[in-house]
Amino acid sequence: MAAIAVQDIRNGTFFLLDGQPYTGLKYEHIKMGRGSATILRS
Repeated sequence: MAAIAVQDIRNGTFFLLDGQPYTGLKYEHIKMGRGSATILRS
């Protein structure tokens, strides 16, 4: 089974987790002026 990284899950991305289908509903990539970026997923 291929692994999927969190940055690969976008709006509408379908994937299987423990045999159950899931889809990415909301994806936000927030880059602050200084510091690292944050990826929010729900």
